[in-house]
Amino acid sequence: MALITACFNTLLCVRHRRLTRIFRKRLGRLPNYAAPQGYNDKIQWRKLFDRNPLFPVFLDKIAVRGHVARITPGLKMPDLLWTGTNPEAIPFDRLPGRYVIKPNCRSGCNHFVLSPSDADPPAISKMCRKWLAGPFGQAEKEWGYLPVERRLMVEAFLDSHPEENRTRDFRFHVFNGRVHLITAADCKITGTRRVQLGMATYYDREWRQLPYFNTRLQSGVPSAMPRPHRLDTMISAAETLASGIDHLRVDLYLVEDHVYFGELTVYPTSGLVAYAVMDVPGLAPVEDFDTALGRPWQLPEISTARRLYRGLFG
Repeated sequence: MALITACFNTLLCVRHRRLTRIFRKRLGRLPNYAAPQGYNDKIQWRKLFDRNPLFPVFLDKIAVRGHVARITPGLKMPDLLWTGTNPEAIPFDRLPGRYVIKPNCRSGCNHFVLSPSDADPPAISKMCRKWLAGPFGQAEKEWGYLPVERRLMVEAFLDSHPEENRTRDFRFHVFNGRVHLITAADCKITGTRRVQLGMATYYDREWRQLPYFNTRLQSGVPSAMPRPHRLDTMISAAETLASGIDHLRVDLYLVEDHVYFGELTVYPTSGLVAYAVMDVPGLAPVEDFDTALGRPWQLPEISTARRLYRGLFG
């Protein structure tokens, strides 16, 4: 069996050469597509084999709003101010002073307008057309994005610290219905972009800091955050939204006393990020973080025939 698994993994590495090169460049080793153990490898397994029909719903920033409203009707969401496919139709003259323009079909694309004078319709239109020009996630084999109908959306801007144009982001990694990891980061809106201030800090569900960090975001100095006063509410919301899914990252915002939904992430960091030990007094790593994070993830059962077909021909 071990030999068959090794041969299958070799075939997958050859079949998905581009993804394999990216993985090896980022993590310094070949991926284990066929029999993953660590977190990054399990993300790759999901990309190649898992065709859960809910994934395109989760990744569609417009469609997911209906899903969230059904599953967690009490969870707030930023007001949706406009949707459409034509950027020239964005009603700039009717929008409030502060808002966010984004595509529903991509990750990491946000354009912040913090005052009416900051809006530049021709430049925004050009940017939006680039967002809609092609499917997202093809190079990294992120299947869940491909069925999403490409649209634009405008949301109200949430101010955690309005005097500083700052937000505090909380990301809950839920495995088989239970939060095992929380990342928290302070972000500042600089110009039209959200910029993370330093490194995100990692916590367990009891808000105990963990001595690890994402090696792609090494700038700044990590600092412990106070336990959020609505942490239990956020954990409950995250676990409800991820119920029935083997793994989902649920992003939430805490604004004053209210918890707001951010987004659902099916392929966090695309499974292409190395983790390293952080020098935190009094905290010592127990084991490799990628291994530890992958342990609670119980992958779904998918037949050998389907994995063979999807891996080699899908």
